[in-house]
Amino acid sequence: PAPGKLFKLEHILKGHWHFRKLTIESNLEARACFGRALQIDPRSAEATGWLGLTYSNNWLQEFDLDDARRGATLCAEAVN
Repeated sequence: PAPGKLFKLEHILKGHWHFRKLTIESNLEARACFGRALQIDPRSAEATGWLGLTYSNNWLQEFDLDDARRGATLCAEAVN
């Protein structure tokens, strides 16, 4: 990649770091990181699973039923 561009794994690791902060803002940043990883590799089970967890986590924080469904769907895709 060009200088300054991150690899898929770097986006995933950055997403993990943000996810573990356990705030609404950091959850959204983690979601963006996992989304960028999926732009690089749309078949990445790891990025898909973590992206699903950000939606599930948002359900725990804001009780958004649509996010709970989206999270469950993405996590199921990751293991199939």
